[in-house]
Amino acid sequence: MKIDASSYPEMRAWFALVTPRIFPNLPADIDPVAVLERTEAISMARARKGLSLAIGDIIELTSRWSVSEMASIDAELTDAGLPTLSTIRLRFSKAVGSIIRRGRIRNEAEYYLVRNAADVDAERRELLFGLLDTWEASLTDP
Repeated sequence: MKIDASSYPEMRAWFALVTPRIFPNLPADIDPVAVLERTEAISMARARKGLSLAIGDIIELTSRWSVSEMASIDAELTDAGLPTLSTIRLRFSKAVGSIIRRGRIRNEAEYYLVRNAADVDAERRELLFGLLDTWEASLTDP
């Protein structure tokens, strides 16, 4: 999922709300939101890319959550005026579908998106690993 400058504030707020639910009681120096803030000070482009990768990781980490856990966080996000985790999962799925239709991975962010999807998408796992193998091979070809 690509995060552009216009969607960054909303997705950053989403990340800031979700992260403590997934990583409670982290020390400030390794807290994902604090790391993102430090990255913002250096480069907003890097921060957007990092946020995109981190959200992909959250999708993977929450893939086995129960219906009640999903409902709870979705309600919290809705109350905050942010997209639900269910909505973000759908966006993630659409992005992976787009890569599959194209038949190739174009960049590192897409690589990690496909890699995360391959871990949780049993139906398309073989196809996704094929895309990953092709991308990895292209990096080693002269």
